[in-house]
Parts: sequence; structure tokens; C-alpha cells
Amino acid sequence: MALVLGLISRRRAAARGTSRARAGQRAAGGRVPGSSLLFPGLVAAALGSLRRPLLHRGLMALAGGLLGFLALWTDCLAHYDAVRAGMERWPDRLLDSRIRVLAHSQPGVRADWHGVEIVGSTAIVVAETTTRLIAYDLDGKNEPAVFDLADRWGPDSSAPLDSETDPVSGLTWVIEGGHSLLELRFDGRGWRRLRAVQLPSEFSYAYLTRDGDRSLMAVAVQTAGPTPRKVLMAKLPELHPIRDIVLSAADYQPGAGPVAHVAPPGGPSAAVPLDGQQLVDGDPNLLWGLPMPREMAWIPTLQRLVLSPDFGSQLWLADLGSGKAVPWISTPTLDGKMRWSAALDRLVVALPNRLELWVIDPHTGALDWRIPTQPGVRSLAIDDENGLVVTASVLTGQIWVQDIRTGELHRRMGTVMPMVRELALSPERGEGVLSTWVATYAFRYRDP
Repeated sequence: MALVLGLISRRRAAARGTSRARAGQRAAGGRVPGSSLLFPGLVAAALGSLRRPLLHRGLMALAGGLLGFLALWTDCLAHYDAVRAGMERWPDRLLDSRIRVLAHSQPGVRADWHGVEIVGSTAIVVAETTTRLIAYDLDGKNEPAVFDLADRWGPDSSAPLDSETDPVSGLTWVIEGGHSLLELRFDGRGWRRLRAVQLPSEFSYAYLTRDGDRSLMAVAVQTAGPTPRKVLMAKLPELHPIRDIVLSAADYQPGAGPVAHVAPPGGPSAAVPLDGQQLVDGDPNLLWGLPMPREMAWIPTLQRLVLSPDFGSQLWLADLGSGKAVPWISTPTLDGKMRWSAALDRLVVALPNRLELWVIDPHTGALDWRIPTQPGVRSLAIDDENGLVVTASVLTGQIWVQDIRTGELHRRMGTVMPMVRELALSPERGEGVLSTWVATYAFRYRDP
């Protein structure tokens, strides 16, 4: 509509001449506030661009695009309940024939499905909002086995995001209630609770990973406020002792309390103490000199933890022996997943705003190669046995299967609910599982 108005105003302005267009603009501007935004032809006339058609058309297109986006956003806000309900009822008819719905949220429940694993023919899924651990039989022979966890906890209303399963022992671990590390076993039909180990301190949101069969790690992520950046490390199989590791930047001075790194214009960064909840100018998330991580990846061959801040521009490398972290690799804005490839001994990072994956040598910090991929790429998983990388996008709702070395696109599937989260693969089955805000999907990413 804005473009139509712009074209009308352009024709009228051109017919009457530049001076009359300017007079019309002044008159319209006096009567209707913001009328120059609605009539880009008048703006162009005021700038003298009627003599420069390309600039004039550019102004009209820009004004029309901005007004169209504003109208769309306003409509979404005005009908938020309807939009949300529509997203929660993501239509199955949009799914590729190789994708099937494994689970769907109940009406009114969103942001539920999170961590996923595949062990044999079982998909283990963490339901964040409803605090459950669910085992799905990918062969469809048995009903889902549900284990109810404790309610959400703490000032952030924290919840379990992730679980970790050892495929050899069949043991699964998950944080419950913020105070316990729960150990369970799935026997093919149901869950059996084995033990609950008390944590040394309350833990909020966390991702879990293992260093082989030696230790289990829980890494704090996505916690607001002046909360310590923590890692819990438990020796396996005993689950004790549990080390409570508080991470800080390598240049952080112990005993100084939480700090925020503030960089004045044209000057060097300075560590400024924080007093409790009080924040200072600069980035209030840089407590203990270290941003709160959103994603993490363990590099076994380096024995280091890689941390990715929420929409940050730098990866951090943490030594869990000393609890110190250092800035490592500068990147474009981050919000994608990171995965380590054992076969390549490389770290693969998804960059949603660059339409590419970065493949990084963790020993040198060098960017080895880029893999062009889909816009909005966020979820990521690697099939080392077949040299494949599988991604899912928050913009396209598509699943791409690519060669991890050449980037060649082998398979493209759509369209899932775009708020994608975690992705897991089974190289033996050629099957993957993807969690989103309102549904969890199983899909065939290669022929077995």
C-alpha cells in the first residue's frame, strides 16, 4: 500500500514540478504528522531526487518495505494469541515424507522439547517446560516411557535442558530440581531410578557432556543476573567427588568480586567491580570477566571447554583444572550450536547470520574451511562415520544434509516448525531426531 501511495505521489509531483511537490509536502506535513513517510514521492521531491530516478525508486522501495514490516509486526502483536496458537498447531501437511512427528506439545505449552539423544533404537528427549524425561521407540513397537522429574526451581524458574547417556553402560544422567544429579536406566520399556547424588551447590540451566568414560560435566548456561559461570565435574562411574568449578577470565583478580569489563571510547578495557545486583555502563553480562555461555563444546584432544556467549562475538576457551578462561576466536554474532568432530578433530560452529558453518582447528585456533549452508542455521549434528553434517534453520524450517568437507548438498527436507533446538543422529540407522518449541521430529537423513 505504501508503494502504491508512493507511486501516486511521484506522478503528481512529477506533473506539477518540484516546487509544487515541495509545497504539497509542507502542506501535507502541516496537516498529517509523519505524512512524508507515507508519501515517499514527496520526500524524493524535497531531496531533489526527481531528477535522479534510481534514487527516487530506492527511497520508495525502502519506505514501502519499512512500512510493510511495521504493519506486519503490528498485526502480529495485535493478534498474538492467534499467531501463537497457529505456531503451536504447525501443520503436518508441510512435512517432507521423510519426516514424521515423534511428539507434539499439548495446547498452550511451548518451549517444551529440548535435549535429544539417540541410543540404539531409542530417542531420549528432555521436556523442559513440563520437566519430563521421555524415551521414544523409533521403531514404533512400544509406547513412550515417561519419567516425571521435579518441578522447575529457583528465581529463574530453571528446568532441565539436557541429559547425557552412556550407550555402553545404558546409564542416563540428568539434573533434577537444581540440587541433585539423577542416575537412571532405560530397560527398553520403562525407566528405573538408580540413585540421586546431592550437588555441592544449586545449579540452574545446564548442558551435560562427558569426557569419555572418565567424567561427567554439567555446564551452566543461559542464566540471568550475577550468577557464577559454573561447571560441575563428577568422576565416573562413582559420581563422586563432584568438583564445583567457578569459571573466570584469566585476567580476573580473585577476591575483587564480580566485575564487568568496560571499554570507554578510544580507551582500553577496564575491570569495574559490581556491587551485588548493581550494574555499570558497558556489558552487565561480563561478570567474573566472562560472559554467560549459551552453548558449549568439550574438546577431548585439547582437554578444554569451548564456551559461546549469547549473541557474542568471541569464543572462549576454559581450562577446568584452573577454572580460567581466555578469549579464543573472534567470530560474527553467535547463536548457533557447536559440535566437535572426532574423525576430523575439528570444532564445527553454526553461524546463523552468515549462512555458513565454520570448521576450526582447536589446536591452532585457525579457521580451516567454511561450509556454505542455509540462512538462520542453528541446530547442528555430525555423522563422523559417513562424513556428513546435518543442520536445521530457525528461518527456513528446513533440514539440510551436507558433505562436511565439500559442503555438497545431499538432501534437503522441510518444513518443520522453525523454532528448532537440538539435533541428534544415529549413523547406524541413518535417522535423526530434531526438537523444536512445540514438536519433536524423527527424519531419515540418509539411506541405511
